[in-house]
Amino acid sequence: MDSMTVDLISKTCTYRKWELTGVPCCHSVACMFFLHHVPEDYVDKYYKKETYMKIYSGCIPPCPGERYWPRKEAELDPPPIKIGPGRPRKNRRKDPHEDPKKPGKLTKHGLQMSCSICKSTQHNKRKCPDKDNSTTSNVSNEPKRPRGRPRKNAQPSTESASQTEYTNATAPPSQIGRGGRLIMRGRGRGRSKGRANEVPQGFGVFVDGQGNIILNSPGQVGGPRLLSGDEYAPSSNGSAPV
Repeated sequence: MDSMTVDLISKTCTYRKWELTGVPCCHSVACMFFLHHVPEDYVDKYYKKETYMKIYSGCIPPCPGERYWPRKEAELDPPPIKIGPGRPRKNRRKDPHEDPKKPGKLTKHGLQMSCSICKSTQHNKRKCPDKDNSTTSNVSNEPKRPRGRPRKNAQPSTESASQTEYTNATAPPSQIGRGGRLIMRGRGRGRSKGRANEVPQGFGVFVDGQGNIILNSPGQVGGPRLLSGDEYAPSSNGSAPV
């Protein structure tokens, strides 16, 4: 059952390794040693030096460049589109270091952190040895610059704010319009919410703090009216017109 048949003349063996590789197998080599033959003589000529030199004895011409290739009149068609199985992918392929929870935001992978106090890269702010110094506390107490882009309409300075308050305090509370009408303080053409506080209470003739005479009649169009000296003249009985 375990015996192999070797034929040295036809260079075959029932183990079939000799026929496949061209090198004698262990069974054929045992027969060669028994007959005092040299195993190298039974190796296929494909492995010999003479065969190698004969194969590469000729010259292989190099291929011409692309500019010398023959050109065809026919146009090349694009390769066929092969649709793969399954539903097509709609989401874009994210970057390797992109945060899956925040699309479009990259993580801090590869960034070198530094201490915000001493600007050292060996530790962070929590383990900084200089965080208890007085200089650090003074710097931390200073007002920080707000984050983001600065607005065009920035807050006015202290000097301009005080000047504005002083001007508003000395300005008269009302202005005189066309026809002696009082222009009450408000914004726009509409009736403001704070106008009711500035209108005199009741109807009749009033005198403001600057000595101006104001007439407020029932059903008067335009609100209270500032009277000039000609319009307001006391009658013979000493009563003011209403």
